[in-house]
Amino acid sequence: MDLATVAELDLRRLRQFVAVAEELHFTRAAERLHLSQPALSARIRELEERLGVRLLERTSRSVALTDAGALLLERARPLLLDAEATLAAVRGAGGIAVPLRVGLMGTAGAVLFPPIRERLLAERPGLQIEVRVLQGAAGLLRGEVDVALCRLDPDLDGEVTAGLRIVVLDREPRVLALASGHRLADRGSLTMADLVDEAFLTQPEAANPAWRDRWLAEQRRHGLPGRIAAEVGDAEELLALVSSGAGVCLVPRTAATHHARPGIAYVPVRDAEPTVTSVAWHERAETALVRAFVAAARAATAGRAA
Repeated sequence: MDLATVAELDLRRLRQFVAVAEELHFTRAAERLHLSQPALSARIRELEERLGVRLLERTSRSVALTDAGALLLERARPLLLDAEATLAAVRGAGGIAVPLRVGLMGTAGAVLFPPIRERLLAERPGLQIEVRVLQGAAGLLRGEVDVALCRLDPDLDGEVTAGLRIVVLDREPRVLALASGHRLADRGSLTMADLVDEAFLTQPEAANPAWRDRWLAEQRRHGLPGRIAAEVGDAEELLALVSSGAGVCLVPRTAATHHARPGIAYVPVRDAEPTVTSVAWHERAETALVRAFVAAARAATAGRAA
């Protein structure tokens, strides 16, 4: 994108376009931006008129990117990240307190975030830390947070993590979450082969296709058919389905502590692959605060990822 084109745009319009391009749904994008759907539609039309090209193909049932729209999405993401990083750096240099926005994905930060936060605040008294719960890597990729504690594995999630820097902090065994009345609930431990007849609750494939591929590969290595009972994107919904007996789910061991409740049992699975806890940030938006958080995370978890 050349400078003349950038001069004709404003960052708010670009953020609005990126939201629509990522969601491919005006209502969901409007909710994400806290705008009304008609107002968002009008602003996208204004952007198209300013650029002189059609960015989206709209029908009553679908929204799709044109070639020009796909190119703008590709170029707009790093442009917005650079703008956020520049503004943060300028404000910091001018003595304005800039909060550090930390994302927590699932149970990834439940155990590790408190000691990291304590260490960071000891080094930087007065630092404001804003915490946001993320459902996946998308919020980090689009700059909604500066850094995140997550389950991303740099060796296995390449398709999802393009543009991110990732440091593994911890490796954690997985356990099987199942209804307390399930025939396996009273076992001291299990193997994957014990689960051959089970139907699993999984996260939606669209949320992380690489994760689904890994999950299926693990099932097949152990002779399991990869039977899916339901796709679930929300932790509370997942727990409700587990307790009802609708399916079982492999979860990190910390879930047994942080999601303990009547009606659910957690049983170790000896040969399930461990899950990782990692710290991730976008390489284009690295700031002194992000580097300080990563250093605190490494120090607080020294030796745990071995």
